[in-house]
Amino acid sequence: MLVGFFAFLAVWTGGFLQFSSTVVGHRQAGTQKADGIVVLTGSSVRLFEGRKLLREGRAGRLLLSGVNQAVTRGELKQAMGLTDTEFNCCVDIGWQAKDTVGNAEEIAAWARGQGIGSMLVVTDDYHIPRSLIELTRQMPEARFIAHPVASGQVPNLMGRLNAWRRWAGEFNKYVVSLIRMRVFAAPGGHAGQASAFGDGFAQRKGRA
Repeated sequence: MLVGFFAFLAVWTGGFLQFSSTVVGHRQAGTQKADGIVVLTGSSVRLFEGRKLLREGRAGRLLLSGVNQAVTRGELKQAMGLTDTEFNCCVDIGWQAKDTVGNAEEIAAWARGQGIGSMLVVTDDYHIPRSLIELTRQMPEARFIAHPVASGQVPNLMGRLNAWRRWAGEFNKYVVSLIRMRVFAAPGGHAGQASAFGDGFAQRKGRA
């Protein structure tokens, strides 16, 4: 039993180190362009990065996925620092997603509805691997270009321990996503995904 535990620990540690190396190795998309930009909400830094890409003309439309239902379009526009013209012409909002799987479903429905086949994916660096797996699972025909936001350096030991704990937790979720992608196809078809998207999606019209 003890041998099995140490064997599992060795495999997990090796996998975690490889995962960490992959995260560190991810680079932003440089000057690459795409049909759309998708921002998995979670921090203001992600919003600002999405704004930067939009203003650089890297894509013509941007989706904010997983927005809290209590947040209005006006509050998002202010938080992103966009003008009325920029926001109303080019930013769509998804309020349905509660987790990364939901983000992927929301993004796939939006992309198919907009005729978008390639996307710049903006989220934290350690969240990129799992996000790409779930997105590819939902929309294997699309091209996803990672555009990670650095999760930042922490100055003290406690901060570093918390960061490693967060990365370890994300690695465990990544393994689950990897297994799910290898074993199970994405649930539902195109129509089912669009239906699940429902009324939680707003384009230029909708919530003020």
